[in-house]
Amino acid sequence: MRTLVLRGIPPDFDSNKHILFSVANFQESEQDYEKYKDHLSVNYTHSVTDNINIGKLTSQYALSLIPEYAKQFNKRYQTSYTVSYWDIILYPWLVTVLQILYDRQLMVRKFISKYRDEPLEVNLLNDKISFAISDTAALQETVQHDPLFNHWLLSRIIEEQIPSNWTANYSNESKSNNYAYVPRKSIKQRVSVFAKRFELLLIGNVSKVYGTNVLERLFFSLVLKMKAPVESQPEKAITDSDFVEELHWDFNAKQIIDRLLPSAKLKLKHVDGYKKAQGKIQIYSNDLYYNMGSKLKAAIHKAQKGLIIPTQHGGYKYGIGYINAVINTIEVKKDFFFSWGLTDETNERVIPLPSPMLSKLLNRHKLMTNRIILVSSIANYYGSRYNSWLPPDYIFDYRNEKRIFINTLDDRYQEALYYKPYPEKRYSLRDITYFRKEYPGLNIVNKTLKKQMLKCHLMVLDHPGTTLAMSMASNTPTVIYFKPQHFPQVGNVKLLFDEFEVLNIYHTSAESVTLFINEHYNRIPEWWSSKPVQQARLKFMDEYARANKRWFSQWVKVIWGL
Repeated sequence: MRTLVLRGIPPDFDSNKHILFSVANFQESEQDYEKYKDHLSVNYTHSVTDNINIGKLTSQYALSLIPEYAKQFNKRYQTSYTVSYWDIILYPWLVTVLQILYDRQLMVRKFISKYRDEPLEVNLLNDKISFAISDTAALQETVQHDPLFNHWLLSRIIEEQIPSNWTANYSNESKSNNYAYVPRKSIKQRVSVFAKRFELLLIGNVSKVYGTNVLERLFFSLVLKMKAPVESQPEKAITDSDFVEELHWDFNAKQIIDRLLPSAKLKLKHVDGYKKAQGKIQIYSNDLYYNMGSKLKAAIHKAQKGLIIPTQHGGYKYGIGYINAVINTIEVKKDFFFSWGLTDETNERVIPLPSPMLSKLLNRHKLMTNRIILVSSIANYYGSRYNSWLPPDYIFDYRNEKRIFINTLDDRYQEALYYKPYPEKRYSLRDITYFRKEYPGLNIVNKTLKKQMLKCHLMVLDHPGTTLAMSMASNTPTVIYFKPQHFPQVGNVKLLFDEFEVLNIYHTSAESVTLFINEHYNRIPEWWSSKPVQQARLKFMDEYARANKRWFSQWVKVIWGL
């Protein structure tokens, strides 16, 4: 009888004795991947259509649960806030939990479907563990990727539907059995948090929009204070009856959801009347996802009949990939949405504006070095928001493409190659460690990428994201490669990348892009400045990376004219 291993690699691993559950088994021993990769049980990657549908389903279900949790939190804090108030605070946490649970459930379903008829022993973790999760940020950044948490969660899902011919073996994790996920902040991070809180008090109406400085945000805030109130559309209250399609759970999901409630005590302010902020506007960046101070501020503002305007803060999921349901709920469907990479002609409240960040980079590239900068992204063992980035089943293949790039780049250009890895996270591939060991002579970019990008000979990206928008805006010579299954695309952007492929901007493999570089390295500036390439670049910017030197006056004009 073989044993299903949900976490780690047994020291005595034998395919006749063990089955590895997923690629996450290599989370604490990635050096063993090549040795044991052929013994993974099943592939859990979903199609783009599946991801979109699952994203919508879990998002709708999260919204349907808000009324219930609104009552619970009102009772806890002795308040009487509306569902719309609690929606701003609770939805980012609740949809994250639901998507984690649903993703792990699909993994278990697929495994059981394949191995139901084989007698197995299953190493489960007992349920005598308590998880103290401080907030949504801890859930997103740490908890969902933690091997211990996932072992515990997978155990709960499996034990309620374990086939009769399987045997469950339970183990204790530690004596304390209590795990607190309260992020430990460095001195630099604490100073940053203090600065953000101070700015929230100083600049009451505008959060840290990407690319803006304190003086610009202060001016926008003054404009908003002087501006006459804006008439807002009546807000439709969320009720249980709005959602007819429920998620089907194979385990007691509600019990798990309740156990993963944020443990941090909320500092609520009571609303004194409802006309204090009526028609007044607040502008936010991505802090409506993770920053509890900002979410509380936005919630009280909405309770006082104020308006909320989120602003775009990234590149990939605003049309370059596909718009997921979480972005739609937290950002796009608010009172207005300022976007530099999303056009919605059917929604007049989606307002296209140049990005302050991209505008400050506009055409700033000036060739000063011979460097080729290879820029990478994060590779997590477990999927996050559905599906916000690289599918876990592809992370080692994704890394291998970088190895192929380095190995096939002509020797003449190896000294010019610099690698910019994503900062290492505890639960992602350790690329800095790996590439330093694999290629001791490889140059590593430790400084800010932006400064290096503006003077390099060529940028090489292995993923479509914000960095692509930055390189296009700055007019930095750029090539991008990725396998279509790694970063699937739908809609108009697929046609644009087809055009990029014809022009050699986009390549579907590392071999293809290195062949292009080896043959054209000395002619890169001429190629990049050619009319077809520049036209394609400007077309991309017009649709997904808007930038303008006069961005500030355009923002003021739009804000004042709302």
